[in-house]
Amino acid sequence: MPHKECEYQILRYLAIGLLRTGLLAGCAFCCLLVATGCGKRDATKAEDVSGLWISRYNVNFDDRHDITRILAEVSNDGKETVRTAGVTAILRGPTGENRGESRKTLRNLQPGKPQVFSISVTSRGEEHSVEFRIDPGEQSEKPQVGEADKQRTGK
Repeated sequence: MPHKECEYQILRYLAIGLLRTGLLAGCAFCCLLVATGCGKRDATKAEDVSGLWISRYNVNFDDRHDITRILAEVSNDGKETVRTAGVTAILRGPTGENRGESRKTLRNLQPGKPQVFSISVTSRGEEHSVEFRIDPGEQSEKPQVGEADKQRTGK
């Protein structure tokens, strides 16, 4: 019988050792997941703004005060609510040059429910048209001069 008791002790010792090793490996794996950010809830995932579009707008060019006021409506043809989206209004001159731009952050754009917003743009020179750009998430409300041209051309 002492032989059986010895085998039992050895097996018990090996089982405890394997259990400790497994627990340590599991803890190390969990620490790696947390350290690399796998526990985040898609915090860096960009909003899908492909279903957003400017359904209508009205422009008031105020040359006396060098400001353009825009009243616009954005519609969401997608299936999901867009939590945040940025709309940039860009004033274009007669030859397409950037004459001013301004950005507005819109929130909770629900499918099938158009949202009206207003935006004012300080103009530099004669304006010819207004261009809109819709992008995901939040950025600074006042982009630098020419930022829209850089993003559009990739330069």
